[in-house]
Amino acid sequence: MPTRLTTNYPSLTDADEFELMIRDICALEWNDPHTERFGRTGQKQQGVDVYGKPIDLNGVYRAAQCKLRTKKEQLTEHEIGTEVSDARRFPHKLDTLIIATDAPRNTHTQILVDQISEREMSRGNFRVAIWFWDNITERLATYPKLIARYYPDFYASLTTLPIVEKLIDKPLQVVGLSAPLNLPLSIEEVLKFRGLRILDPNRLGFISKETAFDDILPDGIVCSYNLPVAETTDSILLKFAGKIQNHIQQVDNSCPVFVVLPSSLTTQFLQLFEKLDGDQKRIQILATEMSSNETADIIFDGVFYYGYTRRGGPATIDIAIRTRESRPNSILLDLDWQTRLSTSRFPTSIEWESSFVPALTAVRSQLLKQGDRTKIQINCQLPLPAAFAIGFTFNVRVARVGVWARKTEVSDFKHQFWLSDGNSADVKFIPEWLKQSSDDSQSAIVELTSYLTTHKAVESFIKESEIVPGAILQVKLEKDGNPMANIDESFAVAYANQVGQIIRHLNEQGITDIHLFARIPAPLAVLIGQRLFACGRIHLYWFDNPVYRFAFTLI
Repeated sequence: MPTRLTTNYPSLTDADEFELMIRDICALEWNDPHTERFGRTGQKQQGVDVYGKPIDLNGVYRAAQCKLRTKKEQLTEHEIGTEVSDARRFPHKLDTLIIATDAPRNTHTQILVDQISEREMSRGNFRVAIWFWDNITERLATYPKLIARYYPDFYASLTTLPIVEKLIDKPLQVVGLSAPLNLPLSIEEVLKFRGLRILDPNRLGFISKETAFDDILPDGIVCSYNLPVAETTDSILLKFAGKIQNHIQQVDNSCPVFVVLPSSLTTQFLQLFEKLDGDQKRIQILATEMSSNETADIIFDGVFYYGYTRRGGPATIDIAIRTRESRPNSILLDLDWQTRLSTSRFPTSIEWESSFVPALTAVRSQLLKQGDRTKIQINCQLPLPAAFAIGFTFNVRVARVGVWARKTEVSDFKHQFWLSDGNSADVKFIPEWLKQSSDDSQSAIVELTSYLTTHKAVESFIKESEIVPGAILQVKLEKDGNPMANIDESFAVAYANQVGQIIRHLNEQGITDIHLFARIPAPLAVLIGQRLFACGRIHLYWFDNPVYRFAFTLI
C-alpha cells in the first residue's frame, strides 16, 4: 500500500499550478492565510513568486521562488545567484528566500545553496534555502487537504471529492443521544479512549442530508437508554424511539446507528420503533449487560469503517493521543485519555490493563485491517510509560510508524516528522555502565536521558523499592559529548535502534527484567517502544516529580 511519504507523486507539469501548490504549502506552514503570489506570469517578479508573513516573525516577510524543471535537471549556480540577486530588490525585508524546485534532492546543489546563504547572511541579507521535490512531498504529507486537491487519485475510494475535502481533516466523531439522562460516562469515556469525539446531540438538529457540509458531519449515532426497567413505560420508550427515528432521517443512509438498552426492553422497543415506521435494519441494538469495552469495540468497528471509507480510505492514517484539553485537527482518531492520565494523575497498573490496553488493542486492530505494513502517523502527547506502550503496540513487526516531534528555534516546518524505519545516522551511543552485570543477575536498570539526568531520582527509587538490579547503565542522547537541542530523524532512529540492541544484548546475558527509566522526548519513546517487542519484561515508571512510581509492565 502506498503511503504519503513513500508514494512517488508525479511532479506537476504546469508552472502556474506548481506556484499555486507552493503558495498553499507556505500559507499553511507559515500560518498566514494572506500568503499570496507576487505579480503574474510575464511580469518582473524580483526573484519572488510567493510571499507572506510567518506568524512568529513579527511582520517580517518570507518568500519563495518556484523553479519547475520538467526534465528534473538541477539548478545551476548562475540561476540560483540570479534569483538571489533579484530578490534583494524585493520591496519588503525578507528573512528567508526559499527556492522551490521539482528536481530531486542533490548534495551538490544543497552545498551550493548553503554557501550562497552564508554569503548573503554575512552581508546582512536574507537566508537562502532550497526545497527539492522530496522536501515538497514531505510537506504535502502533513496537509491532507492539499493531497486531496492536487493528487485526488491518492485516495482509495474517492466517490465524491467535495465530501472528502470537507472531511479529510476531521477526526471520527459520533453524536451521543441518550434518554432520559446523558450518555453514560463509561460509554463516552471508552469511546474517547478509542479516538472518537463525542458531539452534542442538540447540534444534530442543524444538519440534514441536504446540508451535508455542515460542521457536524457525524460518523455515527450512539443512543443509550438509561432509565431503570422498572420505571419504563410505553410512552417513555416511544419518545426515545421517536428521537432516534428523527435523527436517523437527518443522516446518510449508511451512517451507523447504535441503540444501547437493557435486553429485556428490546422487543418492546422494536415494536414501538416499527409503529413510527422505523427501519430495524438501520439500527444495531447492544445490550447494556455487555461490558463497556465490548460495547465500545462494536461501536468503534462500525464507525471506523464508515468514517474511514467516506474520507476516501487514505493510505496513511493520522492519530493523536493526548492527556490535555487541546483538540488537534488533521487527524482521523483523537484518543482522549485526560480523564485517567495527566501530569498529575497516573493510572494504576490494573487501570492501565483494564482501560488503556483494550482501547489500544481495538485501535490497532482497525488500523491493521487496512493493509499489510500499514503506515500510521502519531502525534503523541503522553507521559513516557504510555509513549513506550504506544510504540510497543504498533511494533516494527506489524506496522510502519511515523511520529511528530517538536522542533525548536525554527520558524517554519515546526513539527518535524520521524519515520521509524528511516535512515539511521552514523553515530554511536555508548552505554555508561554504573554497575556491570553479573552472571547470575536477571534484572537491570536502564536509564535513557537527553539533557536532563534521572539518576538521583532512580537511586532514590531503588533504595525505597525491593529492586536489586544486577546491572545499571545509562544511554545518553548526546552528540560529541553534548546534549542535542534538536534531534532529527536520523539521530532519533539511530538512538532507538541502539537502545533496542542494548536491551536485547542484556537479554542474551540472561537478564529477563528490564527496569526502564527515561527523561527523553515522548516521540522518541514511541520509536524505542517499537523495538521492545520480545525483550523480556519491560517495567516502566511514571515520573511524579521529584520521584518515580511504578506504572506497568510490557510483556
